[in-house]
Amino acid sequence: MKITLAPLGAGDLARVAHIRLAPGQEVFAGTVEEAFAEAFETDPARFDLHVIEADGVPVGLFKIDRDYRRTIPIAAPGALGLRAFMIDRNRQGEGIATAAVRALGGYLARQYPAAEAVDLTVNHANGAARACYLKGGFADTGQDWLEGRAGPQDMLRMDLSGGSTSRRRAWRMRAKRLLVRVRQRVPPGLRLILGLLLMTGGIFGFLPVLGFWMIPLGLAVAALDILPILRWLRGRRR
Repeated sequence: MKITLAPLGAGDLARVAHIRLAPGQEVFAGTVEEAFAEAFETDPARFDLHVIEADGVPVGLFKIDRDYRRTIPIAAPGALGLRAFMIDRNRQGEGIATAAVRALGGYLARQYPAAEAVDLTVNHANGAARACYLKGGFADTGQDWLEGRAGPQDMLRMDLSGGSTSRRRAWRMRAKRLLVRVRQRVPPGLRLILGLLLMTGGIFGFLPVLGFWMIPLGLAVAALDILPILRWLRGRRR
C-alpha cells in the first residue's frame, strides 16, 4: 500500500467529505466539515489542510496550525501544530495512520522548510493514537496540557531540522523523561511490577500498539526498585 500526503484547497471538500471517524473519536479530532471551516473560513492565514491517500484514495486528513503557541503556549517556539489528524473509520486497523505519521516528518520539512519541529497534544485517554504517534517518530516531551476540551493531554514533538539529533539520542531523551515521571508518580514496589509488565509487552512487540522498545524501558523502570535493594545489601555485607 502506498501512502501519500498532499495539500488540500478550499474546493476539495467533496474529495474528503466521505471521511468519518469511529464513534467516540470526534471528541478528539473533530469532523471534516469543522476542519474545512476553520482552515478556509475562520482563520485561513493560520491553518492548512492536507490529505492522506492510500493508493491514490483519500482515507484521511490533518490540519497544520502555523501559530500553535497562540492556543498551546507550552509548544516549542516556532513549531508547527498537528491538529485534527483523522483516518476514515472504514480504513482504520490497516496501518495507514502509522505509515502516514512516519511520512509526516519529511513531508512537512518540504512543505514548511523554516519549521524546526511539529508539536501535538494527545488526550491521556486516547492511548491508541498516542502509541501511533510514538511509533511514527514523535517523542513525549514530558509536558502535560491540562486545558484540552476532552481532558488532560500529553505534549508530543517531532524534529524537522534534518536529523541533527540521532534516533538513539532521541530515544534516550524520551526514556529519561519517562523514568523521571515514573519515579515521581509510581510508588516504590509498583515500579518493579510496571517494569515486568513492560518487558512482557516487549516480548510481543510485533503486535500493534506494543513494541520491542518496551524491553529495555522495562528493565530501566524495574531497576528503579532493584538498584536501591542491591545498594542496601552491599551495605549490609560491609
